[in-house]
Amino acid sequence: LFALTRRIPTCDAALKRGAWERGGAGRELEGRQLGIVGCGRVGRYTASMALGLGMRVLASDPFPDKTFDPGADFSYAGFDEVAGTSDMLSLHCPPAADGRPVLDAATVAAMKPGAFLLNTARYDLMDAAAVADALDSRRLAGLGLDVFDTEPPADRRLVDHPLVIATPHLGGFTTESIDRAMTAAVRNLLQALDLA
Repeated sequence: LFALTRRIPTCDAALKRGAWERGGAGRELEGRQLGIVGCGRVGRYTASMALGLGMRVLASDPFPDKTFDPGADFSYAGFDEVAGTSDMLSLHCPPAADGRPVLDAATVAAMKPGAFLLNTARYDLMDAAAVADALDSRRLAGLGLDVFDTEPPADRRLVDHPLVIATPHLGGFTTESIDRAMTAAVRNLLQALDLA
């Protein structure tokens, strides 16, 4: 989100090739609304971080956790309101049971003009063609993308778009997360062998 709203990768690449290009004024996060689609464990963690930055958070979840009350600037709302009023929209939900994108062409068209979209959950949550068209028309100001239909992605329309920051599915790829996964795997193995 920081990288998108401040165009950090573009400015870094320009400076490394010897150009002093700011690429236009960035946007501050404080006072902006972050919409969260799917307010489970990761969504709640994201909400807490956004609130710490002075953002307002509006979350949509079919089973909202009413015990999660991180402050006055957080609330739950319906999906259409969250998608249509947020300055930044972050996806943290599973795919729809029927396989249709949660962000279909109509929803993308109804998003707030100039909004940023973050998809670190699943590629098929969004209609990729509709998102690409919205980026081309500048209706969407940017896309942060860490998930793809195939890895590496065969369709490069979004990856190569100048308003997209794409990363190779590294959102959960840290030394700490690998250690946690290994520990959990060993614990599960020991439990299965009844040695724990």
